[in-house]
Amino acid sequence: MIENEHSRKHEDRINTTERDSPLKALPYRDSVIFPDNEKHFLAVGIGDRVVVRELCEYPINWETKNLLAMTSAAVERLGDAPDSLWKHRAQINCLLDLRVYLPCYRGLNSSIVPILRAGLAESEYGNLRAFIRGELTRLLKEQVLQGGPTHFFDINEMQEIPELAVHVPRILELRKKEIQGVTLIDRDGVIDLRSIIMTAWGFELVHALGLGLETDAEGCDAIQRKLYELDLEVKISTNEGDTSHLARMGIGLSQYIKSLFK
Repeated sequence: MIENEHSRKHEDRINTTERDSPLKALPYRDSVIFPDNEKHFLAVGIGDRVVVRELCEYPINWETKNLLAMTSAAVERLGDAPDSLWKHRAQINCLLDLRVYLPCYRGLNSSIVPILRAGLAESEYGNLRAFIRGELTRLLKEQVLQGGPTHFFDINEMQEIPELAVHVPRILELRKKEIQGVTLIDRDGVIDLRSIIMTAWGFELVHALGLGLETDAEGCDAIQRKLYELDLEVKISTNEGDTSHLARMGIGLSQYIKSLFK
């Protein structure tokens, strides 16, 4: 399927001028640039669809046109996708494609679609990156202030960013509170670790110990020993009704975290 605001026009153009090219079956994230009547177009594969953009829509240099067109394609796909693992990974990839990096970006618990839509109005690549970075910083600060998850928030790196460094004490407070609220469920000797990896410190600890989504008594003891060093511990229960007090976390981020243990 070929689509954008002029989908039929572009579909006709591709059918007549690109009949012998691999454009119709373009793999995900692959792209093809092609000319037509002194204009250039970029086709980007985004799974089951191909999005076509007229590169001369953007009055900036050639390299930036390519990046902006890719971003535009990603925005369309993200706008339609459910809140899922795929969507969270796509957000990360989109930021990396634009060379926008913050030490916390993988832990963003909200959608970047509004940021990208607004950012596409910028006429210069440098302005675009600065805009997106500023908006990401704002969302990350809001996430901390609202008591949200702090996975992937690197404290050492955050200390180098003044607007984020001021929130480090709050992050440490949230992480301690998370651990104190965890209850691990023991099912006949098989201990479910899903609740603890949904905390920032628990995630780092389970990952460092090389454990998965479940463990046994030995693995649980290893977790407890490490937590004792922080003057913390988690509760263990055989009652399925016991639930943990966890930070509010979107489905996309939670699925992304669990996927790292499979």
